[in-house]
Amino acid sequence: MTGPHQVDDTSAPYRSGGFAAGLARLAEVLVLGLLTLVASLPLVTAYVAVTAATTVLRDRSDIDGTGVTVRGYLRALRAAAGSGWWPYLVPVALAAVLALDAVAVRAGLPGATVIGPALLLATGLLTTVALRAAVAWQPQTTWPAAAEQALTRTRSDPTGTALLLLALLAVTLTASLGPILWPLLPGLPALAAVAVDRRHPTPHPQ
Repeated sequence: MTGPHQVDDTSAPYRSGGFAAGLARLAEVLVLGLLTLVASLPLVTAYVAVTAATTVLRDRSDIDGTGVTVRGYLRALRAAAGSGWWPYLVPVALAAVLALDAVAVRAGLPGATVIGPALLLATGLLTTVALRAAVAWQPQTTWPAAAEQALTRTRSDPTGTALLLLALLAVTLTASLGPILWPLLPGLPALAAVAVDRRHPTPHPQ
């Protein structure tokens, strides 16, 4: 019952959080996914694009009221693109490991049934470290320092590492469902990386 001057708050979860907040976050991830997909088209810029997405989501988490905008993403993309040559090596390294995996499996070498899954796991672990480094990186942070923090977090937070591996598996399975979902996918690893990082926040390297 509500009086004449009372407000029916049955829809409060939709206004202050809950369903409405979930839709807003889904929309933000979709926008980030599309932006990241476009920025990744040259392939070598894929990690730069993901880093920009994690930067936007990290700022969205750290600064109350900061939303995801195209301008904000482009600003983060420019900062990541000008941060040196390190981030451009990540897609090359991951592609090399995947190529080695494919060669080992197709060549039918002895132990290929073990080497193949081992290389896939190595690729997943490298990707989780790269995602953690993307979250740790800031314009005033060097990539070696961000990578060092990422390695430390990977060793000290095995639960977070497992969560990231599961998120990557979920993205892979979702991608297999059809191209209609692909624009959403690039934003999901960034969201997972920031969410895992914010479980146990630590000061970022300077």
